[in-house]
Amino acid sequence: SLLSNGSFAGDAITTVSALFYAVSMVRIHQKTSESESEGAVTGLAVDKVFYAAAIAGLWVCGEAAYKGGDLDLWPSFDDPKQWLLILFISAGPSALSNILQFKGLSKLKPSEGQVILSTVPLFAILFSLLIGETFEMGGLGVGGLLSICFSVTFLIIAGAIE
Repeated sequence: SLLSNGSFAGDAITTVSALFYAVSMVRIHQKTSESESEGAVTGLAVDKVFYAAAIAGLWVCGEAAYKGGDLDLWPSFDDPKQWLLILFISAGPSALSNILQFKGLSKLKPSEGQVILSTVPLFAILFSLLIGETFEMGGLGVGGLLSICFSVTFLIIAGAIE
């Protein structure tokens, strides 16, 4: 009965995903801090993009096999502009963020990198406010800000930030 609960299964998958992400941050730091070459760091970031593409391809193949070849695609799937946007997003901002993340993790401890990355939702909120979106998060926004404040306070106490 407990495993059939969708909420429990979703929480378990999210927890395992967070664990794998934390482990990958530690491994990225280990691999990039060992190499003296900037090209090696960039090469690891490029490898990550290719692995992500391979996983996405396997996901699509698995989805097609599961549904008997009948995939639910978005309405303008056959529009070349949509594919150009996807290509730009993957080659532009995504690749750049991967390279910057790997270069940053070569200089920072993984725990410091996690704290910095945990501020991404805050920057997303600020960006959405800049483009005119409304702020309707209520208590979630306050909870997120408190989490950031506690993280920064912990880093100050630990002596990582002066």
